[in-house]
Amino acid sequence: TNCWCLFATHFHELTKLSESLSSVCNMHVDAITSDGALTLLYKVKPGVCDRSFGIHVAELAEFPAEVVEMAKEKAAELEDFGSGKDGKADDNPEKKAKMSEEHEQKLLAFLKKTSEVDMTKNADEIFQKVTAIKNELFPNI
Repeated sequence: TNCWCLFATHFHELTKLSESLSSVCNMHVDAITSDGALTLLYKVKPGVCDRSFGIHVAELAEFPAEVVEMAKEKAAELEDFGSGKDGKADDNPEKKAKMSEEHEQKLLAFLKKTSEVDMTKNADEIFQKVTAIKNELFPNI
């Protein structure tokens, strides 16, 4: 079917694509946390996940402690930026809307360019082409 499956956590611009593209739907894996432990329930449910488990997964994968700590700091920084709690965020709604629109346009360009990749090629060639597209559109990621 040449289907693409893309996993992301709390990538709001990506989850909004389902509103404008009929071929995009949001699904998430059900999970629970208790006492800092993550339990994946192996149930795929429709809709956007209401929280991020990336740091939990990094801990389960035994990422180095300093990497996990940096991720926790970055997550807190991003949460503060979104809420304007730390005073660093620009609470200008027009500026936030413009940034969101720019990100959405880049994501749409990424989806368009990757949809043109020849899926009959071998996995290494496909990976190289998609990586080149990612580096072109998102050089700092």
